[in-house]
Amino acid sequence: MSVELGMDARLNALLRGIQVTVSSLDLRHVLTAIVREAAAMSGAPTVRLFLLDQEGQILRCCVGRGFPIEQEPELTIPVGASLSGEVARTGQPVAVADTGTDPRTQYPAHVSKYGLVSYLGLPVAAHARLLGVLVFNTPAPHTYRPDEIALLSAFANQAGLAINNAELYADARRELLD
Repeated sequence: MSVELGMDARLNALLRGIQVTVSSLDLRHVLTAIVREAAAMSGAPTVRLFLLDQEGQILRCCVGRGFPIEQEPELTIPVGASLSGEVARTGQPVAVADTGTDPRTQYPAHVSKYGLVSYLGLPVAAHARLLGVLVFNTPAPHTYRPDEIALLSAFANQAGLAINNAELYADARRELLD
């Protein structure tokens, strides 16, 4: 985190983030709120949310902050490839202080072009089903501490539940309208 927060401030940020993400059942609103609150909580200038396409086993970048998604609308990562693909494959967080020195970085031109130096990828899941990967980047090397990873992981877990609820709501509405 770019600003050191005390325990009370971190818990308040987590609670605020959870409240915001569960305050709507509109999927687009939930996804945008997740990225916005994750950026505020972490202090990371670049935060992206990749959703898992179960059939194709690829991650699609659906919303981001500090990253021009519109310049790369088809940004996808196969499960198992690169850092985010590893998070999706293992269901475990991956933290890298400097992606330029990590052999798992498979898109160095992309990293360089957008100044994505440090990396933290967290699984976003609900009920043991992976939904996506929440990615944090900074423009300078940053070693994520265990307490940072724990706080942001708690948020990613709640984000997974919010996404799941919004998807269930959308499915129920479609069934009622059919």
